Amino acid sequence: MYTGQVGRRKKLPRPSEERTILGNAVAAAVHGRTEFLLKLTIQYYRCDGTGGFSGLAALLLRALGENHIQGEPTDQQNEMIERASKELQKSHRQFQAAMTWLCSPKESDSAASPSAKLLASGRLRWGRYPLIDKKSENFVRYFEAHGIRHFSSSLSLQENRLLPVPRIVHLVDVFCGCVLDRCLARKPSEMPVKLCPRCRNLFLSRRREFCSKECQWKSYWTPARRADDKWIKEVEKFSEHCSPKYGRSIADLREKLELPKVRQRLESIKKKIANEDWTGWTRIAQRIKAIEGVAARSGSRN
Repeated sequence: MYTGQVGRRKKLPRPSEERTILGNAVAAAVHGRTEFLLKLTIQYYRCDGTGGFSGLAALLLRALGENHIQGEPTDQQNEMIERASKELQKSHRQFQAAMTWLCSPKESDSAASPSAKLLASGRLRWGRYPLIDKKSENFVRYFEAHGIRHFSSSLSLQENRLLPVPRIVHLVDVFCGCVLDRCLARKPSEMPVKLCPRCRNLFLSRRREFCSKECQWKSYWTPARRADDKWIKEVEKFSEHCSPKYGRSIADLREKLELPKVRQRLESIKKKIANEDWTGWTRIAQRIKAIEGVAARSGSRN
């Protein structure tokens, strides 16, 4: 039996768009409606725990071919939907936590080399505990269980074709299998599903960072940033009016900039410019430079 070289770090595989065995199994489970399943996965993540599970359960059962409703559902169909809804609700919190972990940056490189004892034991697995932290190990096990082991396939020969016949243990296995098929070997920034950095909702996109223009705008212009920008504009306007025409001089600007509150506010903004990754700080920094340039002019130019 081939066991592989467990003690040797292997070259990482490149992401592939080719259909995998897992992808074939996922497609077979939902009769080819993989894009619909991906949207259901996002909808499942977004359920807030107070409702929505029954409707989601009905859609998932229909996609799986387990429940065909024509007209009003029967009592038996309603019971099936209710059982599925309760199961999805029970699994929801753990799935949500696992997806949040998967779509977030992770430190996967080992902080230390494996011990000689661990290497000699033959039990070392790269990218697994103790070479990664325990929290990450638990989430890796979660996806391994629900997306691979619980989502298995047998083979069936039908009409001269060998087909995968999926078998799932839990309904959440379908969502995990779908996610793994799309996200394996990809960094969070390369995944087709992303976590909005502002509202923390899961959304479908390969390029966008935020789930909506509203979240993008609100993340760009927080109340504190808007207040800093407005304050700097007011100081800039004051500096532009330091001329006899407005009854002010550059000395008035220097005096204003030396006020404790003004000096403290400027230092606070400068620290934010140095430490925060926000494109809007560039323009604010230019305004501060212009204000300080005016204050540094020779008094003879007033």
